[in-house]
Amino acid sequence: MTIQIIEHGEPTGIICDLSYLTAIMSGRKNLINEMIDLIIYQVPLELESIGNGIKSLDFEMIKRSAHTMKSSISFMGIPVLMPVLLQIEELAFNEDMVKIKKQFMKLNLICKKAVNELKTQIN
Repeated sequence: MTIQIIEHGEPTGIICDLSYLTAIMSGRKNLINEMIDLIIYQVPLELESIGNGIKSLDFEMIKRSAHTMKSSISFMGIPVLMPVLLQIEELAFNEDMVKIKKQFMKLNLICKKAVNELKTQIN
């Protein structure tokens, strides 16, 4: 899996690796599609929650939402998001809103691409 983040642009390369999900679902397409649908629905909600935390300067909400999002992305094979989410959690702990906003922009770009990739995987 290769991903490159272009500064102030869209991420390039393949982001999602569904091999783990396929393995734990024993290749059952209907279950895999259900999980993909769930992520496609869940990711924007989690992003909105982090965004709301940023708007309201609620560092606890930011930490909680980033933490929740880590579990969603781990089984969906989007490991490139893990360092970004860990950093957002740490920055929220340190109450560094300037850096949180920068990481949140990166998170949004990667998630947008990941959701678009996942939409093409549904059969």
